[in-house]
Amino acid sequence: RPFNTFGPRQSLRAVIPTIIAQAISGKKIKIGNLKTRRDFTYVYDTAEAFLKAITCNNKAYGKTFNLGTGYDFSILEIIRLVEKILNKKLIIKTDRKRVRPSKSEVLRLISDNSLAKKTLNWKPKYLKIKGFEKGLKKTIEYMKKDILSYNNDISDYIK
Repeated sequence: RPFNTFGPRQSLRAVIPTIIAQAISGKKIKIGNLKTRRDFTYVYDTAEAFLKAITCNNKAYGKTFNLGTGYDFSILEIIRLVEKILNKKLIIKTDRKRVRPSKSEVLRLISDNSLAKKTLNWKPKYLKIKGFEKGLKKTIEYMKKDILSYNNDISDYIK
């Protein structure tokens, strides 16, 4: 069970590429709830866990593994890190259309990856603030190469 996997080639429907696309394309970030916290896992770590699960000689059979880092970041913290990486001051605008209804919003989602560590001998490499920032840098570099061809519908996400 992957926890908020992010990285290159991710759809702009997800929050991290949406923030990055807006930051690369301008200075204004339109976003919903800034306080929501999630456990974000870089795609390399998620893929490595999948590979370990399929090659572990049935030790994983029938078990559910949380594939997260065990650390969480708020949407505001992500925006501040993107600002830092791009060396660009961003203007944050709350867009009510992007705020989830209170009864359907989970304010904090964080994984307990202890079973994956124990059974699969898996540990995320993109860990804590330094690892998360490293994953963000790689994602930003990928998206900066050709932001307009990243997704033909980019204008829907940066309006």
